[in-house]
Amino acid sequence: MAQSDRVEKVGQQNTIFGKAIDLVEFKNIKEKRELKEKVKSMFKGGMVRSIITAIDGNKRINKLERLDRSAQGSDIESTMTRADSFGKKTLSTLSTFPSNITQSYVALLSKEGDKVLDLFAGHNSRCEDVLSAERKYYGWDVHTFPLDFCRKACTRFKEGEDYFLHQESSEKLNYEDNFFDFAITCPPYADVEKYNKIYNEETQGDLSSKKREDFLWLYNNCMKESFRTLKPGAFSVVVVGDKHQAGKYTSLMLDTIKICSLAGFVLHDINIYNRKSNIGGDLNYKTFILTCKRFPTIHEFILIFKKPESLENVNKQKEVI
Repeated sequence: MAQSDRVEKVGQQNTIFGKAIDLVEFKNIKEKRELKEKVKSMFKGGMVRSIITAIDGNKRINKLERLDRSAQGSDIESTMTRADSFGKKTLSTLSTFPSNITQSYVALLSKEGDKVLDLFAGHNSRCEDVLSAERKYYGWDVHTFPLDFCRKACTRFKEGEDYFLHQESSEKLNYEDNFFDFAITCPPYADVEKYNKIYNEETQGDLSSKKREDFLWLYNNCMKESFRTLKPGAFSVVVVGDKHQAGKYTSLMLDTIKICSLAGFVLHDINIYNRKSNIGGDLNYKTFILTCKRFPTIHEFILIFKKPESLENVNKQKEVI
């Protein structure tokens, strides 16, 4: 930060980049306000912190909506389905990816015109949000439904020019080394959401249908490809959640850190996404606490990795592991 007669340097703080930033004391409020407005302008008027909270209401033009209870059929049938804005149905267990996560990290860690990699595209919010931020989007998914949804949601953009969709596994990306500028994705949370069932498809490459060992093996291969195709110094954001199943706790967050570190990434930061509510609603969580002796999970982890600038730094990272 450039010094002025309105601030006084009071010390320095080291960063993980090997650089020190000046710590300053503001002599008047104007300089402080100018700095605050500069940060807010990056995030369209918001002030983002390390705990990102769900925004009330989904403001995207194209999104999944729960079907009206008054629809034909029983209440159970009508609440078991969702419909996108084009009329296609899917099970209500399908989660949606928060726009404010994509918007915040795209603004912070990339620039206009950058090529953005998404290993697990999903049905999709990230494509539309990346394109709206004037970046190019490259997404992979083995299922038909999410890519069809993405195309319909992004008709104001040109496929093959603004965005590129690949209906295949991201275990092997047909792009050269050091091609992408930034990556953001959200992998299947193991078998929490089984997409073959949700999308009513039978796809062999569906990670969510795999046993844990096979899931981690495929997940590992995908993250290696992310590392290979990202440019040196580029950031990768991975949003993951842990799970409890059959009385056992499984941390996909820790698995992801290990897999990405072995691929060569450096862990840059860990942030939290606060959903504000638990799956199942307020009615169930009190019984849940008393029965399971734990608090319902209302958060997910936002893991930020960085590809080192040089191969030498990659080797040092692997030696530490």
